[in-house]
Amino acid sequence: MSWLAVVFFGVFYLAYKELWGHFFIWLLLVGGVTVLTGGPGMFIAVPLVTIGYAIGINGILTNSYLRKGWVEASGDSAGAKNIDLRNCPFCAETIKKSAVKCKHCGRDIEPARAPRLKTGWVAATACRDEEEQRRTIEAIASTGLPVVPMIGLAVGAGPFETKEEANQALITMRDGPRLSSEIVYRDSVSGKYPHFTDQALKSAFQGWTVRIKAHPGDLSRVEGVLEDLAVPVLAVDGNTVITGPFESEQSAKTVAVELYDNYEIHCQMYWVPRQT
Repeated sequence: MSWLAVVFFGVFYLAYKELWGHFFIWLLLVGGVTVLTGGPGMFIAVPLVTIGYAIGINGILTNSYLRKGWVEASGDSAGAKNIDLRNCPFCAETIKKSAVKCKHCGRDIEPARAPRLKTGWVAATACRDEEEQRRTIEAIASTGLPVVPMIGLAVGAGPFETKEEANQALITMRDGPRLSSEIVYRDSVSGKYPHFTDQALKSAFQGWTVRIKAHPGDLSRVEGVLEDLAVPVLAVDGNTVITGPFESEQSAKTVAVELYDNYEIHCQMYWVPRQT
């Protein structure tokens, strides 16, 4: 209801939205008419300028957000709900992912399983403390979207194979529980580092690895944690698990810190040069 805010708050709403160019245009228009008419023209200029900005404010805000790097949604909020839909395996009619009985054919079906955590695009939401993180997790889960942990206290919806799917999740979170989020690519843990390109994977790799020396009875737990976090495993040599490669030291360090702080898994970082 941005137009209503313009009507009630006028030029102050433009300042609140940091639309400084339009803020000064408003003052110039109203002030210019006021000076030219000797004062009375202000009572005509203010409502006319207000109506004009009330009509165009949505387009002005959209352009402002796009210039700041936001992604424009390709569909409306109704389209975003398609993420929570699937086809019945028996009659192929559209049902909710969480459905256990098809409303069309009446057959009992298995509920769709949330995807295992993996790399991909995420609609991430920052949290200030653990209580806010808990509320955010509950809010995302209430929309039917998969919840994924990010670095620190942040959580997100995803991961998704495409940026467009993550953007639809962003719309669902914005229009439903009113969560503010950003689209990021989630690597093994942080979601802040770019994934390897296909070309890089095809060539002989070099990069950082994180190596874990597990106790014999703890190896299965370590492998389970790595699978849940989608940490790429290069090799398992006895009780030693080698993960990676990571494109930067910071990315490897993020994984190492996450494993130690949250799962008490001791590990070491190694740089692997390109093999010739």
